[in-house]
Amino acid sequence: MGILLRFIIIYLVLLFAYQFYLTSFKEHGLDPFSHMVAKQVMFVQNTLGYPSALYDDVPKQQVWFHVKTGFVTRMVEGCNAISVMILFLSFVFAFYKGAKTFVFVG
Repeated sequence: MGILLRFIIIYLVLLFAYQFYLTSFKEHGLDPFSHMVAKQVMFVQNTLGYPSALYDDVPKQQVWFHVKTGFVTRMVEGCNAISVMILFLSFVFAFYKGAKTFVFVG
């Protein structure tokens, strides 16, 4: 029962911190981490011969990918894997075993 309680507490704290992070960038569009991932995807597409550009859609908090002749896809929050990382960290820290837990997470 202690492990489950620890997991829930850690998960909720990290989730609320992430939501606070996201809402602090609401008026600027997509958060900086997600935008960085979008730029990396654009770089890979350009390197592979697919001329790409990014267009910010601030009101809807998304970035559109323009490839060659049209908009082919969009990126929204969640495409950056932070939610999955939060889940992983919560699970690992629920089974906390001292300093080696931090080494494992790193």
